[in-house]
Amino acid sequence: MVSENKVEDITTDNTAPQKIQLTTPKKKSSFKLVLTILFLIAFVIVAGFLIYQYRQGSFSNWKTFKSYINSFGLFGPLFLTVFQCIKVLYVVIAGGIGCAAGGALFGPLVGFICNYLGLVSGSILAFCISKKFGPSFMQALFSEKKINKYMNWMKKYKKHYSIFLWLAICSPIAPDDFLCYFTGASGMSYRRFILIIITAKIWSILGYSLIFGLNFH
Repeated sequence: MVSENKVEDITTDNTAPQKIQLTTPKKKSSFKLVLTILFLIAFVIVAGFLIYQYRQGSFSNWKTFKSYINSFGLFGPLFLTVFQCIKVLYVVIAGGIGCAAGGALFGPLVGFICNYLGLVSGSILAFCISKKFGPSFMQALFSEKKINKYMNWMKKYKKHYSIFLWLAICSPIAPDDFLCYFTGASGMSYRRFILIIITAKIWSILGYSLIFGLNFH
């Protein structure tokens, strides 16, 4: 079970995340409550759209997703960018599908730009949402088991969390979408997180763009 009490301070310096405080949410102000409701409504609507398209087979692999993007014509690059931004928030859609389809459809350069802008902006947005709404929002998206797993790891390697996060974001197989939410609730500063994202995201996206852009475009 995730404790409802404040988690002990897991830092010894100012470079690592400070703590994740998994507590029972306090009474929200009217403005924050309205904002939360509007956000959740939008979240559900977009989720419904993505689920529908997924059941139609649009996101089953990079080839079907390529065809789906191509149906938007001149707006294809814009749709890919927006899709990659949104998909970070839903964590169930593999980012590699978009990266592969972008390179294959638009070539290495345009595919890279669309994917990079979309995934970086989505990662920052997920971090900001988690930082704004707190651990309770993250708990609604992820299991306690998964949260506790990374909390325990972070407490054990607290001095090296920033390095771990940078390396994880570089990797094409790490749960980087989850880590964006997780880090937002951990106390890391906006400046440090943004620096990690813009310097680490580039590598896996570049790899996808070159491989699929040069071989399938």
